[in-house]
Amino acid sequence: MKKLVTFLLVLFQVFILVSCTSKLENSAFKFVKQFNISNLTSEFLSGNAIYGIFLSDSSETVYQYKIEGSNYYINLVEERSFSQYDSETEDNLYNEAKSIKNMFYVNANNLQLYEYNFDLSTYTYVSELSDDDIESIIMVINQYLDKAGTIISFSGLYPIIDEVLRIGENYGSISFFGDSNIKFMTFTLSKDVFLQNAFIFKNHLRMIYGEEKYNDVIGSISDSSYDDIYLKFEWDSENEILMPYFLISFRNVEYYKITVIEEDFIQYVDFN
Repeated sequence: MKKLVTFLLVLFQVFILVSCTSKLENSAFKFVKQFNISNLTSEFLSGNAIYGIFLSDSSETVYQYKIEGSNYYINLVEERSFSQYDSETEDNLYNEAKSIKNMFYVNANNLQLYEYNFDLSTYTYVSELSDDDIESIIMVINQYLDKAGTIISFSGLYPIIDEVLRIGENYGSISFFGDSNIKFMTFTLSKDVFLQNAFIFKNHLRMIYGEEKYNDVIGSISDSSYDDIYLKFEWDSENEILMPYFLISFRNVEYYKITVIEEDFIQYVDFN
């Protein structure tokens, strides 16, 4: 009798889990089918801080930002694909590509821009700013560093993300990670199928990398020892939006990555 009760409890739990998973999958596929640019956000609130992303439209530069009160922090990442670097045989190149190249700080009260000096571990004054709009600040930094291209928000990637979502919907199996309304939504599918259908994404790679590096990135996918690929997004199911998170990978290999990580921002500012 005791074994029967245990069996029935396990069976009931499995039924509940399958039912919840099925409901979540239905909600996700409904979201994907109705997905439009209003379902894509460039920033999010975590604790007392706002985190977000701007990008270059014609280079691999990614601007991550954090706004906490009157303190603005901006990090620059100069790479979006790390699969082209062999982490074992090209360890230095791989680590260099993964590193944050520039850090900036803005005091919104007096509109002063500072650049972080990695050698001295302090911030150095750069210039006065005209306003505290984060996009305007990043445009000033873009000009200061003499970067190519126009600054766009994460939402500017809508055509690419929309295509990738459709590919996942049509050819992939879906899975989720996370217990709250904000979950990681992942499609798993054949890498060959992905490359056969990712026309907008491949044109995007050509634009930001040029033909030679484009071939390196595509080659790192097609020549990978893995047969499958993950298309991963961060989904706020309650508000029906995708967060500024876009990852194409498989296991520990990152083919394309745009994220903003809270731990990457330096909190302490030393002006001495």
